[in-house]
Amino acid sequence: MGVLPTVAARLFPRVALEFAGLAPQVTLAVETGPHSHLIALLREGGIALMIGRMPASGDMAGLRFDHLYDEPVAVVSRAGHPMAGRALADALAASPVILPPRSALIRPAVDDYLAARDLRLRPAFETAAPAVGRAILERSDALWFISRGVVADGIADGSLAEWPTGTGAMTGSVGITRRQAQPPDAGLDLLVRLMHRGA
Repeated sequence: MGVLPTVAARLFPRVALEFAGLAPQVTLAVETGPHSHLIALLREGGIALMIGRMPASGDMAGLRFDHLYDEPVAVVSRAGHPMAGRALADALAASPVILPPRSALIRPAVDDYLAARDLRLRPAFETAAPAVGRAILERSDALWFISRGVVADGIADGSLAEWPTGTGAMTGSVGITRRQAQPPDAGLDLLVRLMHRGA
């Protein structure tokens, strides 16, 4: 199976551990990486399913998508950011900004959000890689536009601060993408049921 970063830290570990307890005879092989890499593996049969944001309509030929939940794009910084409490627009204008790469599924929503507010930012960085983004945040006053699931643990433990965006416009569907013509598989069926229950 393929796992995108948006579910790698929150939903997937819980489901994987429950699956291992219910089907100990099955080894769950997990691939991670950018959306384009996982879609290619799915089409080639290298993985049986992918969990993450809904693919763009142009990528859906021969595939089906099962919705699990909606997830927002968050704006986060390290805790103790010097502009904490100020308006997000002011902080974005004065701080380094990390945007998702142009190939990321969430990038159009981020671009629309910025354009609607006439915020013309020149990003210092573009990444959706959790380790890279978190390391930059820890060492700077940068603000990062990223799927909330990627950074939910840092928000929960207080190491990251979430900035209010004042909108639901940067919300997208997260779910399971599979090939339409896929033979029945009891292990995959169990995994899908657990994901729906755990979402």
